[in-house]
Amino acid sequence: MSHKTKSKYTFKRTIATYGYLRSISWIAFRRASQQREGRFYDLMTSMLSCAFTLEAFLNHVGALKVPGWSALERTLGPRDKLANILREVDPGTKLNKRPFSSFLEIFRFRDKLVHGKTITLVVTGEAYLDKDELPPPPLAKWERIINPAIAKRFLDDTKAIIIH
Repeated sequence: MSHKTKSKYTFKRTIATYGYLRSISWIAFRRASQQREGRFYDLMTSMLSCAFTLEAFLNHVGALKVPGWSALERTLGPRDKLANILREVDPGTKLNKRPFSSFLEIFRFRDKLVHGKTITLVVTGEAYLDKDELPPPPLAKWERIINPAIAKRFLDDTKAIIIH
């Protein structure tokens, strides 16, 4: 039997939130790669978590590298946060080349979901279908980009931006 004694202590812990969010992205992607059921939602989670990862990473780096960041970061969107950080750490970075060219695409995807509205889509056409087969449903723009190849690119480019 152990005998507990009262002890005083101080515990300090630094939490890099972007690391947790990046793990969510990879775990969801890996799960989507391994199973069929829920695959669409795992890919969606992976892709959306890339945006969350990047924003948390920008806030992490901005606090370390950009003077006055704590007052500035609440007034800036993700693209402006990235531009401010790159001005300080690597002004020659080309935003129109990978991995940074995916940055805006990742945040457009996120914005379509987090600012989403209910929409009604209608498609009319003709198709040769089997007796019990349904025509493909119309898809929203954000639904059309949820696939393993784009999710993998989002993951790879998110990692590349972090290690840049």
